[in-house]
Amino acid sequence: MPGQRHLAKLVSSNPVSDGSSRFSLPALPSWLITALKVVVSLGLISLLLTQVDLGQMADAVSLNLIPALIAASLVLMLQSVGMGYRWHALLSELGLLKNLRWAMRHAFIATFFNQCLPSSIGGDGYRVLISKRAGFGWQAAMSSVMVERYTALICLFVVAAIGLIPLGFALTESSLIWLFVIFVVSGFAGTFVVASLAEIAAFQKLPGLVARVLNAWIVGRVFADMRRVIRSRRLLMILGGAGLFNNAMNGVAVWIVGQALGVELGVLPYMTVMAIATLITVIPISMAGWGLRDGVVVFILVATGVGEAEALIISISYGIGLLLSSIPGGVLLWRSVGYDRKALVEQASQADPLKQAVTDQGGLAQNSPEQDASEQALHVTDTIKPPPSS
Repeated sequence: MPGQRHLAKLVSSNPVSDGSSRFSLPALPSWLITALKVVVSLGLISLLLTQVDLGQMADAVSLNLIPALIAASLVLMLQSVGMGYRWHALLSELGLLKNLRWAMRHAFIATFFNQCLPSSIGGDGYRVLISKRAGFGWQAAMSSVMVERYTALICLFVVAAIGLIPLGFALTESSLIWLFVIFVVSGFAGTFVVASLAEIAAFQKLPGLVARVLNAWIVGRVFADMRRVIRSRRLLMILGGAGLFNNAMNGVAVWIVGQALGVELGVLPYMTVMAIATLITVIPISMAGWGLRDGVVVFILVATGVGEAEALIISISYGIGLLLSSIPGGVLLWRSVGYDRKALVEQASQADPLKQAVTDQGGLAQNSPEQDASEQALHVTDTIKPPPSS
């Protein structure tokens, strides 16, 4: 997609190391990667559709689903608010930014990119780039996003654990609960290992190779920022509370849709289901998680006794809800483009009297044919500096 291509352009125009190109492998064209992901997503969804009674699925859809879908979208929209609040708190603690509006704005735009780019983590790449353009530096930009996502991952496993017991009682095949227990325990173990490495990296007396690895470039910066988070009770409460809220909203959204379909399943089991499905979407083989997420959701919900048709409707409705919840980010991105065009015209008019004459006659300079809308949007948002701290 265009957005993915221009994100790659911005990264290539800002190399992070002089010798990185020597180790780079030939990459597939971005359009081919996108096409393959679309094929995978369509193939998986088509496979799911062949497993359900389409007539029964059509009968299950009613007008009651429309208000439920709208409500679910509004609930999911709150996740952008939570992400912006968490990111702002972290940036403030690191001494990088104190403007909440800037963080909120770009959190919404990042949500839009998450749904519009082939990868479900495209918004994180956008936040890194916009932070770099705001003057944070590569290490600070990457570390702020990585640490924020790390804490969100811990909260995801906590939410999954909260709904684990209710999900176990709802499962018709009780042996499956051990699979989910392994998932949660492994998640906690992995995050604990990372936190331990961050603490070990601060030790003064480490073997030379270990010290160099744990404190090398971005790794050292991430571990240092993680230690600041661990030592700040206030920041832990903000990141933890908002992170739990964000992950819980996934379960609440699908619960709302399930209630509209008459599915008798509590909100806690949905939280565990969606925590597992959310983590699966990180695997970069489908279009923004479509197909992979649906397969996981349908598999687990059917194991709890939910009908296949209802389970697939719930999953697809959740995906549609995510798309609808990203609309505000798209609007903010569009407004940025319009604002920048006016600013460019004014600057050009002041710099060149000939362009002033053209502008007075109603003619505006156009972008080159090679510069499409997504490139302009990224350029606009990347060059906007955060307002002065209050």
